[in-house]
Amino acid sequence: MSYQIEIYVADLAAYNNAILHGVWIDATLPVTDMKEHIQTMLKASPIENSEEYTIHDHSGFEGAPVSEWDSLETIHTLASFIEEYEALGAELINHFGNVDEAVKAAEEQYQGRYSSIADYAEQITEET
Repeated sequence: MSYQIEIYVADLAAYNNAILHGVWIDATLPVTDMKEHIQTMLKASPIENSEEYTIHDHSGFEGAPVSEWDSLETIHTLASFIEEYEALGAELINHFGNVDEAVKAAEEQYQGRYSSIADYAEQITEET
């Protein structure tokens, strides 16, 4: 994949005071690392004692739904799944409505990508 899967996390106190203050974060990072980036951003806030954040933008999720209030754990799970399966992952999430069912389908039913039905049939024949 030639692009990042990331979220833009905004300082909610600054935003409510008409100040744009936030940071783009790689959504495939471990949740603890994302939290560190957020805390660093909040400490640098132009609003004293800023504590709350929200997700205002995202990139690279291939159309999978991302909410401003999704947990970092949910964001990380989505990003990691899409990093592995790319557009197919997003389509599975959209089809099944949640990442757990999409993961199950990808792990239990996905047979891979083939350039033709003949290549698929050849692969299945060789495996059996």
